[in-house]
Amino acid sequence: MIEWFMLGGFFMWPILLGSIWALALLIERAIYYTQLKRALAKESEEFFGWSKRDGVNRAYALLEGRQGILPEILRAAWNPEYTQLSLAERNVEEVLHDYRPRLEKSLNTLATLASIQPLLGLLGTISGMIATFSVISSQGTGDPRALAGGISEAMITTEAGLCIALPILLAHNYLRNRYKNILASLQKFCARSLKEKEQHGAA
Repeated sequence: MIEWFMLGGFFMWPILLGSIWALALLIERAIYYTQLKRALAKESEEFFGWSKRDGVNRAYALLEGRQGILPEILRAAWNPEYTQLSLAERNVEEVLHDYRPRLEKSLNTLATLASIQPLLGLLGTISGMIATFSVISSQGTGDPRALAGGISEAMITTEAGLCIALPILLAHNYLRNRYKNILASLQKFCARSLKEKEQHGAA
């Protein structure tokens, strides 16, 4: 494996670094989305239970000190100062809008890494072909071993770039779908929080 890597030449190093970077981002996002989904499922039942039992004004007071996106949404929806439902709805939308960059963090970077890997492989291919033609111009084509280095570099970097790009692209699509599912859940929570304010606000 090490010998195969070294035959790929200089451009194998950025391909390797890009794959390590992508793996780190994949793990971080997968853990983040899993923890967030569990937290949303647990907290939503707890918080909405408060509103049904005690009314949203009391539930709003109980949210004090709670951190996270769902408490922020509920504080925006259930704030007693927002007597008009349209005003509460506007503030809920602002909270969700502010959190969206945090939710989709690193997804664009993963997409970029998936796009760059084949290009790095192509650069390695060009570098290998240049080395091959340099050997041909100086030594001719009589010695196949002299040509092997450049041809190996050209083929290996292309192979490596494509082999790395495909898993990154699949991982990006997987995470993008998880992001969309969580965003859809949050939008449902927003609608539910406003509905709770309308139904139980006077409780």
